[in-house]
Amino acid sequence: MKSFWEKVSTEIAVVEKMYAELDLERRKRGTVDGAVGDGSEGHHSLGAASAEAQKRLVRKLDSVERTLSARRNRKRYRRGVPTDLRPKVWMVVSGALRQKMLKKGTYQRYLRSVDEIVEDIRAFEEIEQDWEELQRDLDMVEQVQLEKEGGGDGSDGDEHDQSGNGETTGGGRPSGKYFRPSQSTAAINSSGKSTKEMRDIFKQIDTDAPRVLQDLPRFQEGGHGRESLRRILRTFCWETKFNGYSQWIGLIGGLYVEVVDNEEDAFWMLYALLHNICPPTFFTSLDAFRVDLLILQELFRQRIPDATQRLETLQMSVDKYAGRWFLSMYIRTLPLDCVLRVWDILHGERRNKILFKVALVLMRMHEADMMDFSDEAEAGVYVSALGRSLRDPDDLIKQCFDNKVTGRLQMSLIEARRRKYDQRSLVDDGKYDKWEWW
Repeated sequence: MKSFWEKVSTEIAVVEKMYAELDLERRKRGTVDGAVGDGSEGHHSLGAASAEAQKRLVRKLDSVERTLSARRNRKRYRRGVPTDLRPKVWMVVSGALRQKMLKKGTYQRYLRSVDEIVEDIRAFEEIEQDWEELQRDLDMVEQVQLEKEGGGDGSDGDEHDQSGNGETTGGGRPSGKYFRPSQSTAAINSSGKSTKEMRDIFKQIDTDAPRVLQDLPRFQEGGHGRESLRRILRTFCWETKFNGYSQWIGLIGGLYVEVVDNEEDAFWMLYALLHNICPPTFFTSLDAFRVDLLILQELFRQRIPDATQRLETLQMSVDKYAGRWFLSMYIRTLPLDCVLRVWDILHGERRNKILFKVALVLMRMHEADMMDFSDEAEAGVYVSALGRSLRDPDDLIKQCFDNKVTGRLQMSLIEARRRKYDQRSLVDDGKYDKWEWW
């Protein structure tokens, strides 16, 4: 008799086979991009047989998603998804597989758009270089002219403005700064960002990608992880209109590349995390992240009051340590096997409640030690290392769902607190303007 996970593996394989067959049929007929609809459009260009196959595929995917729903399988996700099935299960339960099928060809179109941006950046840099060379030539000519008119030392050239304030020189040309292409004169892309801004973001990605998760096989020298991650992050920037890239996104995208080992699938996993699992603006404008951090601070004060008060007395506010936990999804806090188990629950439940649970466990485990801190420096060193000594993922997950350790925590409570901490009023009141997010 097959186990539950063996049955799931078989069902997912059936979905993938049906999708591949439908895609092949579309290619033979020369239809557009092969995207799968909801089965109701008809798609007359596909023919009746292909339209019916599409409906069967959608129904099959619906069935697999119901089989893997959190309502039925919370205990299974807490026990952990089998390593060999983890990529496919994450793809299904997070909604990434559905998005990939619904938007087939989208990732490739994004890549082409990114290539066009790269060409724009190269052209911009060439123009910028040409302007700089022209500026140097003009400065040299002007200096020669000044020396001739002023007796050789250029001291009488008052009429030649060199301040760069927009006035004209004696020769009638604008001063230096007008000869430099600026952010205001660079081409504005449909994302609303100038070429210069996009160049700066891409440069940051090129810097970050080789540094991510260097101890993992795909990111070591010769591995394909770095290049795949670079393309994913650039495409992510395009999809979000260049709003929200940070090193944390690179870190999370890197783990998807390592686990999923398929560039397009890793992109859709990152997409699903941002759109289906975390609250809106969690990684983009950070508003939802800030609200969740305020909720965590409230939970700490209520459930672990002594240690929390001690840290706050030493000027160790929650943003100085827990902000990293949430933004990295614990990648930089826990050993990898513990991170993967936390992420099994994160994706399986399609909500980020587990992030709060893990934070409460870490604080509870070290509560007694925190009472002995003498100054902020000592507290900072200790808190920054929380979680690194954990070796048993089973024990970590067990404590996360032990009400004696974390207290009862329902998603309805978190949602109620999110409504309480209205994001706009927080911004207006400046309640977290001084918090340190990085």
